[in-house]
Amino acid sequence: MFELVLGTDMADHRAILGRLQAALAEAPGAPTAPTRVGEPAGRFSPRSQDEAIALLQVAIKASDLGHAALGWNAHLRWVGLLEEEFFAQGDREKDMGWSASPFMDRDGAGLSEDQIPFFGKVVVPLFQLLAQALPESQPMLDGAMGNLGLWEDALGPVILADLERPRSQSEPVAEHRMENEEQTQAAAVRADRHAPRWGLKRFSRIVPSAGKVSL
Repeated sequence: MFELVLGTDMADHRAILGRLQAALAEAPGAPTAPTRVGEPAGRFSPRSQDEAIALLQVAIKASDLGHAALGWNAHLRWVGLLEEEFFAQGDREKDMGWSASPFMDRDGAGLSEDQIPFFGKVVVPLFQLLAQALPESQPMLDGAMGNLGLWEDALGPVILADLERPRSQSEPVAEHRMENEEQTQAAAVRADRHAPRWGLKRFSRIVPSAGKVSL
């Protein structure tokens, strides 16, 4: 149905997750969310067509972001391909005299530099909700949590190095802060969008292992 395809639009992301969360909360013997990797959740059975659509929309959204749950090398390959696609669009926008859209400027921060907040705010909550409704999807959550940890390992030293490097008084300092969120159990990194993002421009510079992955 067209509702399922349109559900992949990120503009409706929160609303779609909210509908399934409400359905889970109202279900008899409501399934509980998994609290740690490998812990199974309960099972959810839709009681109406609307609830079934909400569940299917979340499942398709998880499929759309499925690369986030793949093995690290396969995930890196997809991120690299997506980043290059975004840069190509940004190049076209600048050729037309426009400003490049966010994460599409080849001379600025790309998708690979935004993976920690993307996982913390989008990927992990999505897979947690799906695992709460469908325990069979737990391996997707486990894979996403594992990749989030690897992104934190890869980008953590870069963030610290940027914080510690000398700056002139006139140079804005990016505000990096780590916060634990009970819902996602993930670290989210935010940076001042007007300041340099960690001083890195290209995917292969951010994650050294990316140079070993065929993009």
